Amino acid sequence: MVLREYIVTLKNKNALETFYSQMESSDSSEFVPNREVQCVHKRSISRNTHYLITEDEAVALRLDPRVECVELAPHNLGLKIEEHSSQTSTFSRKELIAETQKNWALYRCSLRENIAGWGESGLNADQTGTIKFNTNGSNVDVVVVDEILYPDHSEFSGRAVQYNWFGNHDSAVRGTGCDIARIERSASVARITTKTAHGLNTGNKINVTCITNGSFDVSNATIIDVSTTP
Repeated sequence: MVLREYIVTLKNKNALETFYSQMESSDSSEFVPNREVQCVHKRSISRNTHYLITEDEAVALRLDPRVECVELAPHNLGLKIEEHSSQTSTFSRKELIAETQKNWALYRCSLRENIAGWGESGLNADQTGTIKFNTNGSNVDVVVVDEILYPDHSEFSGRAVQYNWFGNHDSAVRGTGCDIARIERSASVARITTKTAHGLNTGNKINVTCITNGSFDVSNATIIDVSTTP
């Protein structure tokens, strides 16, 4: 029996505890192995869990209605990972860090598990360690960043393109006589969410226009559901 590390991803996090119990006991179900399966990496707040199972057991687990996918762990795929560089530093979770310290997230991303108590007090806010970089940026076409960066930094070499998403994609969709927070439509049937009731009821007919996308417009749409946001 050849055991290899597989990552099992569930469709719903609420099924985790029952799935853990079945996998790690000798009790079996239609799809779960009828033996105690070794858990390699339990992630209690994630839908992903690493188990040592056989290829046949992986095939069976993929049929479990609770399971989204079962994939070999990356190190079992035969991929060659080369170290391009490394950095040893003190990584701090303090609100204000010294110039010689590095952002804690750089170190955290290299760890399988978080460091217990890291950042809970000034005494353990700093961690010294080494991070290794296994990629050099080649074969990457697009990176989307939703936080602050410096597009003029020399390392971007002019490749960082600033894009005003909200300026180019107006999220305000308006129906006749009301402001709509969100709308989904299929053909002439619309499901809307409004900020206030506006007297709209299920079954009403409305004309819908999108300020920036005319292809979204629809006339005489039937409201099949009205929900009011806070």
